[in-house]
Amino acid sequence: MLRISFSLCLFILSFSLQAQTKTYSLKDCIELALSQNIQVKQAKVGLLQAESQAKTEKLSFLPTANASGSHAYNFGRSIDRFSNEFVTSTVRNNYFSLNTNFMVYNGLQKQNTLKARKHNVVAAEKGLENAQNQIAMQVADLFLRYMLSQENVGIAENQKKQSNEQLKRVDKLFAAGSIDQGQVLNIKAQIANDEMNIVTAQNNLETSKLSLKLLMFLEPEEEFELEFNDSLDAAPALTSDVQAIYNAAVAAMPQIAQAEAQLKVSEMSYKTSLGARAPNVSAYANMSSVFSGNAKEVTGVTLAGTRPVGTVDATGDVVSTPDFAFQTKTIGFGDQLQNNFGQSVGLQVSIPIFNGNQVNNAILNGRTNFEMNKLNLASAKQQLKNDISLAVNNSNLAYKKFNAAQTNLAAQKLSKDFAEKRYVAGTLNYFDYNNARNLYINAISNLQSAKYEFLFRKMVVEFYRDNVWKL
Repeated sequence: MLRISFSLCLFILSFSLQAQTKTYSLKDCIELALSQNIQVKQAKVGLLQAESQAKTEKLSFLPTANASGSHAYNFGRSIDRFSNEFVTSTVRNNYFSLNTNFMVYNGLQKQNTLKARKHNVVAAEKGLENAQNQIAMQVADLFLRYMLSQENVGIAENQKKQSNEQLKRVDKLFAAGSIDQGQVLNIKAQIANDEMNIVTAQNNLETSKLSLKLLMFLEPEEEFELEFNDSLDAAPALTSDVQAIYNAAVAAMPQIAQAEAQLKVSEMSYKTSLGARAPNVSAYANMSSVFSGNAKEVTGVTLAGTRPVGTVDATGDVVSTPDFAFQTKTIGFGDQLQNNFGQSVGLQVSIPIFNGNQVNNAILNGRTNFEMNKLNLASAKQQLKNDISLAVNNSNLAYKKFNAAQTNLAAQKLSKDFAEKRYVAGTLNYFDYNNARNLYINAISNLQSAKYEFLFRKMVVEFYRDNVWKL
């Protein structure tokens, strides 16, 4: 029994440890999202591919070397390509060769292609950084939306708590006969409205939490808490120097470096297409040897008699010639390889004359692609400046809105407190009091909304300025 209880305690302890709610900072959320995001993973694979292509192109400058060999049998009547004789027996043939080739000159096509591959690696690296920045910005936006939704839930619950306390006071006044039942019913209706506001705020919180979970690739049922330093004690002055921020960003933002690298890729590709007009010069060397089962050597000669070859016209005498019998054997494998060993070296020149206008079309495509990437770079810089201008403007507006919301909240609180005193004293009707109360509640919500909007806008401007997410 003791053993079972101890096991049960271990199970409960293990389950409780697993069930602990994790707490994530904004930095944790961004790192988790980046580690799981499909677009980031695709960008990493693209970088590996670009690096592999650059390495392959670099190794292509080395000479090529290829060895080949064959082992074959010829059946029936055929010409032995090694002895150049007709044979009708089964003949074994072997062929061995070693070839090497080295590109001496091809209009610098290989050099320019290698440069293009290297710039393509840079473009892939900056593309990965840009993808990470985009995901980080999305996480920061959803993170602050979640924090705002959490604040709104607290505001709604606090308002319901105040309404319940007010209902207690009104019930006492009604019991004492100081007020009529209508005021009690008004407070109860307000409590019902507060409950609806709580449900709405909670729904918004769950929606923002789910959106953040999906971006972080967490399970929908997984619970977590967020921590964030939202202090605005040292709120900055309004930022207006867009050009200074742009000058810092244009040298640091990965999308600009990516566009510049892609421009270099197209420039090198264009130069490669121009090189196709130049002659191609390559050097080669070859070594080879053969073996044939029909290659024979004489091992002995015997006189086998004579055979007539004609007659003398004057006398009719028969003219004969000796007939010899030759004893032969197949020349040995090693001997044939040595005897048939051949070598060759040379230079090969290929001069393009006409190829269906393919070279000219490739040059035209390369030039237009180069010009297009020039425009893409200019567009990227212009888009960056537009984004910075919009970010600075939004930050300044959010700062003004935040200050205005603080002022409005202070005024609405004074108005609400004064209305509450008059309402308790019986000199103000419920509808006017409730209107002052609702304006105060809206002022609290507006302040929270303005605060988190300003935090996000400020964070974006600081990222453009410093190229670092200040978390």
